[in-house]
Amino acid sequence: MDFHLTEEEKMLQATARDFARKELEPVASKVDEAEVFATENFQKMAQLGFTGLAIPSEYGGSGGNAVSLVIVMEEVARACASTCDILDAHISLCARPIYLYGTEEQKNKFLPPLAKGGK
Repeated sequence: MDFHLTEEEKMLQATARDFARKELEPVASKVDEAEVFATENFQKMAQLGFTGLAIPSEYGGSGGNAVSLVIVMEEVARACASTCDILDAHISLCARPIYLYGTEEQKNKFLPPLAKGGK
């Protein structure tokens, strides 16, 4: 088994790390102290396609696999754990179950706005 990241995965990691350092880390303590949903952080992650990870492009997602999801989660969590929890819940508790178990009608209705961070 090869545990080295592909070039594409390394680029994703660098993008996620740079984003987390510049956008999340400076506001992490404020987000935690205010005990609020980090709407701005979520919208910024949506712009990068993070909210559509593990959702195929046919449903508006950015695709990706478990490794890409873990790469992004690790970098986001390093900067702001609560924002990582929001992203994880969005993907793992909401979008991914619809993709895996929803009807085609449900997938077409719910996944595109979820993938784009609109819901």
